[in-house]
Amino acid sequence: MPEVSRFCVVSYTQSCKFSDFSSAAMTVSVNYPEEFAGFAVLDTKDWNKPKYISYKPKTFGDHDIDIEIECCGLCGSDIMTAMGGEGWGEIKLPQVVGHEIIGKVVNVGPKVSLHKIGDRVGLGAQAFGCLSCRRCKENNEQYCKNSVTTYDGVYPDGYVSQGGYASHVRAHEHFCFAIPDAIKSTEAASLCCAGLTVYSPLKRYIPTDLPNGEKPKVAVLGLGGLGHLAVQIAAALGAQPYVFSRTDAKKEQALQLGAKGFVATGTKGWADEYFDQFDLILNCAISLSGLDLDSFLSILKVQGRFVSVGLPAVEEKYDVSPFTFFSNGSSLCSSNLGSRKEMLDLLDLCVKHDIRPWVEEIPISEEGCNIALTRAWKGDVRYRFVFTEFHKAFGTGNVYPGEQHIAKVKVLHNREFREHLSLEHFDHSECYFFPGLRGANFVEQRRVLTEIALFHTPNKSNSVVEKIAVCLLFGHRRIQHRRRRESHAKVHGPSAFSIGSNGLGIHQLRSSNDVDQVEMVV
Repeated sequence: MPEVSRFCVVSYTQSCKFSDFSSAAMTVSVNYPEEFAGFAVLDTKDWNKPKYISYKPKTFGDHDIDIEIECCGLCGSDIMTAMGGEGWGEIKLPQVVGHEIIGKVVNVGPKVSLHKIGDRVGLGAQAFGCLSCRRCKENNEQYCKNSVTTYDGVYPDGYVSQGGYASHVRAHEHFCFAIPDAIKSTEAASLCCAGLTVYSPLKRYIPTDLPNGEKPKVAVLGLGGLGHLAVQIAAALGAQPYVFSRTDAKKEQALQLGAKGFVATGTKGWADEYFDQFDLILNCAISLSGLDLDSFLSILKVQGRFVSVGLPAVEEKYDVSPFTFFSNGSSLCSSNLGSRKEMLDLLDLCVKHDIRPWVEEIPISEEGCNIALTRAWKGDVRYRFVFTEFHKAFGTGNVYPGEQHIAKVKVLHNREFREHLSLEHFDHSECYFFPGLRGANFVEQRRVLTEIALFHTPNKSNSVVEKIAVCLLFGHRRIQHRRRRESHAKVHGPSAFSIGSNGLGIHQLRSSNDVDQVEMVV
């Protein structure tokens, strides 16, 4: 059985008696703070030099969840936002960027139904939407008029959202997604934005009704963070992806990713060779500099689409002749992120077809942010940076700084205990003792446990719970002393909970003699 993570602090004064232990007598410190910490852009002139700050999160909503961040990918959007006027326009400072977030749920609002404490979830570039307009109801919530981006967005109350280069992030449950066990956190991160951004237009616009069983052809412009995922996803969707890049420097990697062909657009006359061959062009490039749009539109079949998902700096414009569209009825459009449904479908597709981002991990810190942002801007990454070691940087994970009185309490069993409550009732041969938990139905028990920040998560093998929080007891001598004074426990205490493949099991103990010994580990 894995070691129990130190998660929850239940504090009380030394004058407390064991018989005083009840949910009402405890004060609880849970594993999410009143303030979050992060690495923020303080001045757009120093866009690649984020600094450590603390800040208050948005007001906690009924459908909000708090995520303790494990890792976060670096997206080109982070750079374009951090640059301010040199990128996508002025931003609200200080600004914590990052919207490829993976972490554990540590707090849930009273109306949350999609996630529970302990779930491993991802959050992409959208953190809020109204969910009541036509667009939201038709699985187009990314285009909601009231959408709030994960960072540098503005909530109705005026709060400016902060992103994932941080200890925690707070978002509406709808825009967070359970991550399948088969996908590593560092690989799942890039799927939350880059993956979804390319999946949505590929899924919507790759034709499925071509004659004679012909496979659709997709041109992927730019082999970077977006493009390298677009190649894999297009192939998984049954298309033939071709990579278009200025030189052939990335040809070998493109073919390794599953590209059917590679085209170096720096070669004279390249467009003539591929005239009228492609059903869809997906532009993943972040810059329009040197883009010969007329030539690209010419390689589309009749009524083909040129869809742009890479957003350049605000001053860059498309340069194309209107007559180009008359030649084949092609269209020029964009796509923004994707819906919740599409994200869930993408995760399933990635598991089924073993789609994996190519990532380089960098521990998050002021220095780490500077290195990664600078290198990414220069294109010096294959093909995505993912920041890691968040618990080390922010003091999260097992315990927050200053919270020292934490223990795990292991209950050993004697013969009488096994007679009262057979170990067959447990999913595992170890259980944990919790004093003062009132007997009730499971829903009520779960509510009480949530209130005191009991944290549990099935591990990837679904064999035992991975992490669980326990209260702090004085030690087994105090419990043994109580056993000598009182032969029976009262109705409202003590209880035990076990951990196993089915999650959390709560069991009312009949008498204090059920507890033979309590081992204290601090």
